Amino acid sequence: MKELMVSIMMPAFNAEKTIINAIKSLIYQTYSNWECIIVNDGSTDNTLNILNELASQEPRLKIFSFEQNKGRGVARQFALEKCQGDLIAMLDADDWYYHDKLENQVKFFINNPDVDLVSCGMVIQKNNQCVGVRGVGDNRILSFNKPTKVPVPHASSMFRRNIVRNHTYDSEFKLGQDMDFLRRIMLGRKYAKLNFPGYVYDEYISNNYKKISDSYQFSAKSYLKFISTYPITAIINFSLEYVKLLRLILIVKLYGFDKALRIRSLPISEQLSIEFRKNLEMLRSKV
Repeated sequence: MKELMVSIMMPAFNAEKTIINAIKSLIYQTYSNWECIIVNDGSTDNTLNILNELASQEPRLKIFSFEQNKGRGVARQFALEKCQGDLIAMLDADDWYYHDKLENQVKFFINNPDVDLVSCGMVIQKNNQCVGVRGVGDNRILSFNKPTKVPVPHASSMFRRNIVRNHTYDSEFKLGQDMDFLRRIMLGRKYAKLNFPGYVYDEYISNNYKKISDSYQFSAKSYLKFISTYPITAIINFSLEYVKLLRLILIVKLYGFDKALRIRSLPISEQLSIEFRKNLEMLRSKV
């Protein structure tokens, strides 16, 4: 049987402090048949020099660079068009993978050829501590039959390249283009959420109040793309995004932004905390 190749897309902007860890977590994956398409999105720090140095030692890293910052949506679309793999995954430059993340997802695809997208859980990290988890499933195969809330995280998902077809990341969306993209490529297809985390997301570096509030508005706009084909579903979910926005405003006013971030995730169990520490130490031990 042909070994499936995975293309990993990584947009990077001023990521000199975090990108080495992100790439180390790729290089030491238990699954080795991958390429990483890295788009330096007009960084003004040392990101590009770091990338060029790493790529000189690791041929699976493919580096592209924009002279000016164009935004994550444009960078992702550029990377998507460069992908040559059978499967496509994502890794942001300030996040990292557990060592067996790719292997576990690829195995699920091989064992379930009718599935088009496989996601795993995300551990939420703050100051190198595991503070929450989201997106952990139960390995069931499900169908996404209506354009409702996307049931999987974008960052930890992997999908078959052949389902993308003419779909693109919407460059007009400054935020939320990731979930808008997934909603369109997943519609009418089967997916699964694995029962373990494999992606570490530093939400406390990546997010602020304005970004989250704006993302709800872009998410609402995404549903309008389905107004002619799924009018009732589109209108209901458009409205729900503004309900979420009002809820966010209320929570921030009453309890602060940190509380608003915490309630987006589930509490971490002792077992998941142990797994996080084990993977973090493993990553730190690599040269």
